Amino acid sequence: MGNNIKKNIKNRIKKEGLKVCKFINNVNLYCRWKCGDQAVGGEHIVNNINYHDEENQKRVLIVYLDLIKTDSELCEEGAVHTNRLELFQIIRYFIKCDYIIDVCANYDLDAVENIRKHKYDIVFGLGEVFRRVAAETDAFRILYLTENPYDISYMREKERVDYFYERTGKRVDLQRTGSFFKKDDEKLADAIICFGDDKFLSDLSVPVRRILPSMIFNENFRDYSKRKNNNFLILGTDGFIHKGVDLLIEVFNKHPEWNLYMCGHCIEEKVKEHGYVLNSNIHNCGYIDIKSDIFVELAEKCMFIVLPSCSEAASTAVMTGMCHGMIPIIMKDNGMDELTQYCEFFEDYRIESIEKKIHEIIEEPIELLVDKGKMIREYAKETYSLEKFTKDFEKVFDEIVKEI
Repeated sequence: MGNNIKKNIKNRIKKEGLKVCKFINNVNLYCRWKCGDQAVGGEHIVNNINYHDEENQKRVLIVYLDLIKTDSELCEEGAVHTNRLELFQIIRYFIKCDYIIDVCANYDLDAVENIRKHKYDIVFGLGEVFRRVAAETDAFRILYLTENPYDISYMREKERVDYFYERTGKRVDLQRTGSFFKKDDEKLADAIICFGDDKFLSDLSVPVRRILPSMIFNENFRDYSKRKNNNFLILGTDGFIHKGVDLLIEVFNKHPEWNLYMCGHCIEEKVKEHGYVLNSNIHNCGYIDIKSDIFVELAEKCMFIVLPSCSEAASTAVMTGMCHGMIPIIMKDNGMDELTQYCEFFEDYRIESIEKKIHEIIEEPIELLVDKGKMIREYAKETYSLEKFTKDFEKVFDEIVKEI
């Protein structure tokens, strides 16, 4: 089993452009397969990537995704999320810098015992494992803030939960805030790399660098001729209230002339759980692979990608829509405020405001909307590519490391 893992990781490193000639023949992986019950199951820390038994070689811990699961997903399913591909680019950077690399999932608490056996120069990542390690390590700690800070997310999602209660009389718990980030995580860090608007971190005394995530692009998308200005897409529905899916359902249920295509896991269950019934103009598409022909069909018919989320840090779903020429309609303070040339913004999260914005945007001539979509596509493909992410990550990390 261990030899197969080594072979798979080596092949993945080569496939994702991570080959570094000096080290590729002596990448040494030690994989600890754990037993017992786990919240998600089957996690394993991977130790000693790029170890070559030289004195004073530095060591980094990456607390992000489970490397073996990520490799398996990429082999079997393709890139289900851009963070899978980005993980390998992060590993690539540290190989180039000649670090010994350990990688574990941010939720793999069983890995903490293993981690305590090693002395790290850098601890990079997020989540509960990062939180525990950062509290007791002497290493330089870099928080990978892929969402808005906890305080912002908590405040904004609580507003939405209260608004849902105001409309429906039903109380629901916070659904997304606190899943990966907790209050005061920023205080555990010696530096922060963030995806969202860094204005929310302006009061911190540690270095803060912003980069943007990447997107997934389907090369088979080419045709704009089927686009209609009454077709809207939402990609991803986890965090039903948080992402404003409830708001969209209420608005589109009132307007049978508008079509909403919803892509995500367990949509039917979430709709029932929150007390909704979907009219025929709201289409439950289920989970859709971006690389599939089904997604191309959706991209060819939908003029807009919509996300009235209460708190995001530059949504990869929206970026993916933009890369396929869809016009984004989003909330402000979600990592894209500077894109006034490319994005449309809801004035606020109230039903009336969302309805008003959609009314306004569909009044524009289709020819102008299609042209705008083409302009957005060109911008997004260049700005949100994996290559751009890699260059930006390397640049900001070089800047941070210089300050250690």
